[in-house]
Amino acid sequence: MKGGISVDADGTLFTTGNLDVTGVTIDLEDGETATDIELVSGSTTTGYVLTSKQRIIGFGNTPTTDPDGTDLVTLWAGETVTQLANNRNGTYFVTSHGRVFDLDGNPYVDLSRYVTYNNIVDIKTLDSGSGILIGSDGAVFSFGRDLFQGSLGGQGITNIVGGHLTTGGYYLLSASGTVYTFGDITTTPDITALTTKVFNSETLNGQLIDVTPAGTGLRALGADGGLFDLLGSLHNTILRAHTNPNTTAIDTIN
Repeated sequence: MKGGISVDADGTLFTTGNLDVTGVTIDLEDGETATDIELVSGSTTTGYVLTSKQRIIGFGNTPTTDPDGTDLVTLWAGETVTQLANNRNGTYFVTSHGRVFDLDGNPYVDLSRYVTYNNIVDIKTLDSGSGILIGSDGAVFSFGRDLFQGSLGGQGITNIVGGHLTTGGYYLLSASGTVYTFGDITTTPDITALTTKVFNSETLNGQLIDVTPAGTGLRALGADGGLFDLLGSLHNTILRAHTNPNTTAIDTIN
């Protein structure tokens, strides 16, 4: 794994490994906070930050995403931009209604006719262009190649924070630390024992707010700044020394 990055609410970036954003400043407006961060695949200095005012700010060698100060897309009433994602084809953002756009504001995928609760919290894509959208209720919506392996929709769950696509299936992670698996995920034959060991009353002091792939496993961020490593991911003590209750998102480059 090349390294990891975190962003605090005030736009402060911290990196480990081969990543280096020395001198990079995320220029936030008064009252604006950073809510997500996404590194560009294959890069060590390039990425985007999503803000509470629905702005997408590039850093490193990125094109200006909004040169005229105009909105990339017109959001519907109650709709918000919730997450960034990238693959070798580009970087994308998803809205709570299930609409996906590229960074020029061009429509990429529109699953809004299937998303009835305005609650999409995550998007995961493959280099093929296919991917899944994940709702806070655990609903999963597949696009491109059929990746659907099941979901938690309709089961009364409301606290899913994200997930991860892997060979043969995907994971969903709840804010309370429960990991749900779908499909033939051969890399975690004893996932129940692994997650029980990681998440218990002594270590999980706050709700989980973000999750990202890390090596062969996953890394989760707690609201108190804690970092939790699942499914074989090696703990990053340097990054953990800088994550804090103001940290809002993390990302890694494998």
